[in-house]
Amino acid sequence: MKLLFAICVAFGYALSGCSDNKTPDTNGEDPVRRFEKGIAKLEQVKTKILQHLENYPVQIKYDVKKNDSLVNPIIGTVEITQIGPLGPLQKHKFIFGFNNGSWKAMQCLWSWQGGEEKELPGPFSGVQKYFD
Repeated sequence: MKLLFAICVAFGYALSGCSDNKTPDTNGEDPVRRFEKGIAKLEQVKTKILQHLENYPVQIKYDVKKNDSLVNPIIGTVEITQIGPLGPLQKHKFIFGFNNGSWKAMQCLWSWQGGEEKELPGPFSGVQKYFD
């Protein structure tokens, strides 16, 4: 009975097109690798992202996690932080969802000098274009 169950699970898994790092709608490209390509594009223009405080360095951190959501099975976060002489000045935290083979910016949280995060309204086309 256990063998029959294992065969059914394996067959269903194979039909879904899933593998360890890929989802069926990525044309074989690893979603994490695709996210990293967007990060690399952001790194090239990071000093221009936060234009009104150009004289301070910008740091980019990111993370990607799988979850059990059917809508967004993989979530990516990008933190863009501007560092002043006494520490962080401002931080934008973008939350991306991976669905239908692409990353979409869903939410942006902003904070000033380490204060409380506030949600900013979309669209987030200024950052989204690096992940298209």
